[in-house]
Amino acid sequence: MRDNSVRSLPLKIFQPVALRLPAEPAQQLLRVEDDSGSIESRDIESLSAQLRLRYPDGQFERYLPAERDEESERRYAEGMTALAEIFAQAAVDELLRECAHTRPKS
Repeated sequence: MRDNSVRSLPLKIFQPVALRLPAEPAQQLLRVEDDSGSIESRDIESLSAQLRLRYPDGQFERYLPAERDEESERRYAEGMTALAEIFAQAAVDELLRECAHTRPKS
């Protein structure tokens, strides 16, 4: 990269969702992809260090500006709400099945 240049790379955040209990603790995976491949990390500090190795430049200060993607946050919240509704409905259905099997017959 030349002096005073800026490179914008898309940051993707992945969070696995456990469909079976017991669920593992929530972890996010950060991924940056460009023409030369991808870099993955569990935290922003490690990702920053890996980017400095890939794009070395000792004369200029490097930083990772953070911008909130409100649309992604909205979609994430909607998805988590829908997933919670699916789990709740499955729990109610299972409870009703158990009650039907254990109910004494008159």
